Amino acid sequence: MAEANAKQTVYTKRIAWAEQWETPELTQLLEIYDDEQKQVVVHLLNEIEAYGGMHQEFKWYGHSWKWTVEYTFEDHKGNTQTLLYLVPSDTGPVVWVPLLEDEIDELPLKRLTKYVREAIRIANYAFEVHWAKWT
Repeated sequence: MAEANAKQTVYTKRIAWAEQWETPELTQLLEIYDDEQKQVVVHLLNEIEAYGGMHQEFKWYGHSWKWTVEYTFEDHKGNTQTLLYLVPSDTGPVVWVPLLEDEIDELPLKRLTKYVREAIRIANYAFEVHWAKWT
C-alpha cells in the first residue's frame, strides 16, 4: 500500500494552441514564448490591425498548424482575402503569407527589405500560391 501511495501521477500542462477542442485566446498562444518573441508578435499584430478592416479568427488546421490566427480582409471586389496566418510553433511563431503570381508582380519589390524579398523569392509553391514564410 505504501508503494502505491509513493507513486505520483505526473501531469503535463497542455499547450493551448495544441488543444483541438478549446479555442485559445491570443495571450494563451503567446505564453510559451520568451519576452522578445512576444514583443515581435504583438508589434506585428498591432501593425496589421492599424490598417483597419482586418478580421482576426482562430482556426484549427489539424496537427500540422494546430490553432492558427488567420487575418482576412475584404478586397475591392467584395471577396474575402487572407492576408496571413500566424502559426504557433515550439521553436517560435511562424508567419505564412499566401501570394498569387499577380500579387507578387504588383509588389514594389525594390522598396522592400532584403529579408522580405528573400522570403518571397524562396517561397514554397503549391496550388498556384506562393507561401512566403517568416519566423
